Amino acid sequence: MTETRPQTDNGSHPPTTAEDMLARYSAGERNFRKADLPEGSDLRGVILAGAEPAGAKLADVATDGAIYYGAAIDDIRNLLE
Repeated sequence: MTETRPQTDNGSHPPTTAEDMLARYSAGERNFRKADLPEGSDLRGVILAGAEPAGAKLADVATDGAIYYGAAIDDIRNLLE
């Protein structure tokens, strides 16, 4: 049986690892809606300027010093709850 993964608003699959998210960000992607990174993922000190994280699950991800310029503050607040 094939696992069905959620899709972002543009139809792509959201990242499921910090490494995938960072690689996609480096390639120019900014839509990280519905990203679901595993507990213990490390985004400390990364810059995700202009990222769109609405609906992402990052509550158990290390984000100390991460920079989210251009993201809606409500999106960021909801990520970490």
